[in-house]
Amino acid sequence: MKKKLQVALVKALEKASVPWVKSPRCDSDGAQDYCWLPVLELSEGRVRVGVLPNGLWCVANNRCIHILPEGGPCVFFLPVLESSPQVVLSLVVKGFREGGLPEEYVDLFPFEAIVFTALKSNSEYWSGLGLKWVEFIAKSPELQVVLETLSREGVTQKIRHQARKVAKLK
Repeated sequence: MKKKLQVALVKALEKASVPWVKSPRCDSDGAQDYCWLPVLELSEGRVRVGVLPNGLWCVANNRCIHILPEGGPCVFFLPVLESSPQVVLSLVVKGFREGGLPEEYVDLFPFEAIVFTALKSNSEYWSGLGLKWVEFIAKSPELQVVLETLSREGVTQKIRHQARKVAKLK
């Protein structure tokens, strides 16, 4: 289902006259600029998230962008968790609308991948924020495994207890 939606997003981006921004990729020599559509801005502009014409997501800083590889860890997206899920969701919807795109593409935002990255981070701060977001993402067997692992191997006792508590709710 998501693959079809991503294909539809790519087609919509091809047809739309969106306000593209150009930035080099952070992990390259900077010779090539990538176009991306700003979708979300948080922390007074410190965190800017966008989508590339190929449907991949990116996070921008003042100099360059980090592109989220499909299925890859999204460490650079973790600051998204510092806002509430409702705020982030509404800003993503608003960003798509401002780009002239339907809000249905919000389902492609990597909420689950960001939460999984936080839960696996070995950081009390990010794990704690990820646990607060768990109720927002879809319930899956993979999530249950991550929660059970975190409840045994979390970086602090507080995180282990929170993970155990959240895992029981699932």
